[in-house]
Amino acid sequence: MNAINRAEVEMGLPSNITGEFAGTARAYQGRPQKSAHSDRDGAARCLYCLGELYESLIHPLTIISTLPSAGVGALVAMVLFRSPLDIIGMIGIIR
Repeated sequence: MNAINRAEVEMGLPSNITGEFAGTARAYQGRPQKSAHSDRDGAARCLYCLGELYESLIHPLTIISTLPSAGVGALVAMVLFRSPLDIIGMIGIIR
């Protein structure tokens, strides 16, 4: 965000053109850098809790351990079928 603010100043935009952050960037504005790490930790906890729906201690670990290979498989399929890495492709990889 600092780089974006510097670039905005360096471009010399007219005073009637302004910019502001939205969404997640706005939420992180003024927060320490550790907030992104806490989001990842929260996502891992959420996945573990979803895995606990199987009522077993090992199945959440099974689900979490298969995510990297599923992502690689999705990327390989996209390359084989020459699909672009657009927003729909990214959603497919994450899902």
